[in-house]
Amino acid sequence: MFTETVNHKMPAKNSNHKSITPTASRTILARTLVVVVCSLALVQQLPAVTFIDGATPITSATRATRQQQQQANGAAEVCLRRAGELDKCLPKLVVYGDRKFDPPRNDEQLDKHCLLLDDNLKCVSSYSRECLPPFARNLYSVVTRRLKGQFAKRCKSKEGRADFLNLMACADLKHMEPAHRCMDAFIAHLEHIGAGQQSRQIELTCCTFQLFQDCIFTVSKRMKCSERKVSSEKSIEYVKTIINSMGGDMMEFMCGRFESIQACRAGYPKLMDEFSELSGRVLNGTLKPKAASPLRPMLQLFIDSQQSNDE
Repeated sequence: MFTETVNHKMPAKNSNHKSITPTASRTILARTLVVVVCSLALVQQLPAVTFIDGATPITSATRATRQQQQQANGAAEVCLRRAGELDKCLPKLVVYGDRKFDPPRNDEQLDKHCLLLDDNLKCVSSYSRECLPPFARNLYSVVTRRLKGQFAKRCKSKEGRADFLNLMACADLKHMEPAHRCMDAFIAHLEHIGAGQQSRQIELTCCTFQLFQDCIFTVSKRMKCSERKVSSEKSIEYVKTIINSMGGDMMEFMCGRFESIQACRAGYPKLMDEFSELSGRVLNGTLKPKAASPLRPMLQLFIDSQQSNDE
């Protein structure tokens, strides 16, 4: 048997790898720096991105949108709170319907009443300025301007002060309750119109305003008071100025041919019957309006009508 012994010489370690020269090292480093610089330039051209929980990317644009949304939500919450304040301010601007109204009996009490009016007007103006769109804001401005004029006469004119104090001579619970119910019925009518999504909201608002005026005038004529220093007719004229301050300008401008109860009955006999039925329910206590003042639901009807016309 033949046996051959072969001696294998193992190659030296890393004998096949060339050593890196200083020149090559500098070349590699330069190339690496170029890659890094180009990458940074590319990143600067892209929107900043943050990852939440390693998954959801949020760009700077998204962050700005979220901040705007948070600001809008905050403003909405403020206006919602202010709307609640508005519901407390509005009833105090009108004598009728506010059963907590404490009628002034002398000049000192009238001065306090006038300060309260001024505070509540500021409440309405502030809400209108900060929380309403332009058209609604303009409507509120019309009403508040008219109210300011009426309040200036009541509070600053010698004759106006005397007329108001004379009217308030009979403003006790017994004499005022029928007038308060006239206001309750008016508000119930406005809410009925709004809930029904009627196509002719403006005309129907005009008609229920006519019913309200007639109710107040009828109550005022029936009011007997030994303290009254002037005729009932003059007091009724003063009552008309109070009612007109609630929206008479808008009614004159927008009501057109529906300027009387007769015209309304001819144009909307069925709905006028519904209004009468609602008034009966208010008078017997089976229906109570949701709003505390007619101004807000009335103005909302004008706003809704304008929006439907724009669509």
